[in-house]
Amino acid sequence: MRSLACVAFVSIAVAQPTSLTFRHLTVEHGLSQNTVNCIHQDRFGFLWLGTQDGLNRYDGYAFKAYHHEPGNINSLGNSYIWAIHEDREGILWIGSFGGGLTRFDPSTEEFSHFRHEKGNPRSLSNNHVFAIAEYPEGTLWLATDDGVSKLDKKTGLITRYLNTPDNIEGLPTNHTATIAVQEPNHLWIGTSTALVKLNISTSVVEYFTTDPGTGAIPLADVQHLVMREGKLRIICAAGLVEYDPATTSGSLVIDRKKVADGTLAFRRVLPDANGYVWIGTNNGVILADEHKNTVTHAVHEDGDEHSLTHNHILSLYQSRDGIVWIGTRDGLNNVYRIKENFQLIKRRPGRTNTLSHKTVRLVMEDTKGILWIGTVDGLNAYDRKRDRFSVFQHDAKSPRSITSSYILTLHEDRKGNLWVGTRGGGID
Repeated sequence: MRSLACVAFVSIAVAQPTSLTFRHLTVEHGLSQNTVNCIHQDRFGFLWLGTQDGLNRYDGYAFKAYHHEPGNINSLGNSYIWAIHEDREGILWIGSFGGGLTRFDPSTEEFSHFRHEKGNPRSLSNNHVFAIAEYPEGTLWLATDDGVSKLDKKTGLITRYLNTPDNIEGLPTNHTATIAVQEPNHLWIGTSTALVKLNISTSVVEYFTTDPGTGAIPLADVQHLVMREGKLRIICAAGLVEYDPATTSGSLVIDRKKVADGTLAFRRVLPDANGYVWIGTNNGVILADEHKNTVTHAVHEDGDEHSLTHNHILSLYQSRDGIVWIGTRDGLNNVYRIKENFQLIKRRPGRTNTLSHKTVRLVMEDTKGILWIGTVDGLNAYDRKRDRFSVFQHDAKSPRSITSSYILTLHEDRKGNLWVGTRGGGID
């Protein structure tokens, strides 16, 4: 994928959520639980899904679920799954909320565990494991709720990286959420207060409360990091930040405050293979098209079976067939079609800025570019540039209102006057 246009998206208005159509997979289809925290496709094409109640394997037709079984050491460390990593041998490493790290061999279905042991500094620093990265091969880096743990897979020994009173060069805080690898020597670690850079060779730690490039973008609440083609994408309170370590340049690619109100929080980012950037938020999915410099915001719509199942997005993943998978608090969604040349204008119940009725009888564009849409319950003027609807309906108390809300014909004369034919009301 080409580099993102660094400033173009910042000023783009959010378009209607019209170009995305979603399919759903939930407990009704066999998923063990609807909260999908992480997604991974293995070498055989199976999709692995981490939920709050089990690890699920999906073969495209059916699910197989694995759970923690109290007293059974050959089971998951905990059924609340946060992270999945597959190594070169096909072993799955599973981070959980409360059960530490689980090693799972899908070919034998054997489990083994790495947990925090009180008083043992060579054990896992915390049993809440939120992210896993492998680099170099054979070394796992684990973002936990109490610092970063490094696991040597051959020896099983763990080294901890912590924020402690006697280590002023350590982490700025012990709550770590995400890890990205910058070859050949560095890790980037996201925390609640700063972005951390760890030199693997020297163990030297640097941390940044503003972006390393300009120093002007605050980096509070770093939720997700992705290193792609040498550039680090950072999801934080400010929005989507891009940093190029080679040129030490940084930019705020998408300003969170300019795409929605202040309650919107960015959670995940996925630069896909088709030139789109997906952002998971606490209120739907944002899709940025770098080719057209447009931003679309898709949300759950009551009564729309092709909208998102839930607005709180927890995971984003693109499988090898190009399908984008979206894990939410209420099921798994996938996007099987992005309609490049079509925009759907429809009635959205519960909204003020929407079409007056779902039944559209006729459409006409006037000389000013306004789209006039006649329905069985009102005349709609749609300003596409401003994404605004004006609705004209019959009001028995107002002699200046349209004579009937049932629209039959539309015509614009040479002077720009609009003539409206209605059922039972004549011509306006």
